[in-house]
Amino acid sequence: MSNLSVLKDPNLIREYKGHPVRVLILDGVPCFPPEDIGEALGYYPQAVAEVVSRLPAHALMPCLEDTESGLTDVELLTPIGVWLLTNILDPRRDAGVAAWSRRVATELAPTADPKDPRVFLTVSASGTLPPRPDKYSGRRAEWYVLRDSPEYEEAQRAKIGERAELQRQLLEESESLRLERQLAAQGEAR
Repeated sequence: MSNLSVLKDPNLIREYKGHPVRVLILDGVPCFPPEDIGEALGYYPQAVAEVVSRLPAHALMPCLEDTESGLTDVELLTPIGVWLLTNILDPRRDAGVAAWSRRVATELAPTADPKDPRVFLTVSASGTLPPRPDKYSGRRAEWYVLRDSPEYEEAQRAKIGERAELQRQLLEESESLRLERQLAAQGEAR
């Protein structure tokens, strides 16, 4: 754990619809405790913990919490983590908190790198887009820009090349199998 933060005394406390949400800046990225986001949305902590356990690494920031029993490993949600959490739980009902977390991140980290997958939507290593965001999530315009980006087009061109090579290999294999069967049939006929 490289991030030592005390969640009892966070950098900031912001409110979402009357619910206090702690915000910690870790490595220049605003992060949110999942339990605060879940409480603001009215979800049981177990449901939020279950979804958080399935989120990708860029959606979470490891941190240490100073508790009465000592330091405890915790994971905080990045702005993309909040969007993914709400996208899984209920994208239509929870889009407001995703948009709110994006606004807070933009305010607290205005110079964040646009290629940082913890803060912004990015093309995955396999060249795919993230799921299309809900209308009110604050991420739809960002998704459209990403979809039209040279980075995504390049990934798609590479995939087309890979598919063409795979098709060529499959055709060669099927042709060689067809010839083997034809020769075997001719051998049996003699």
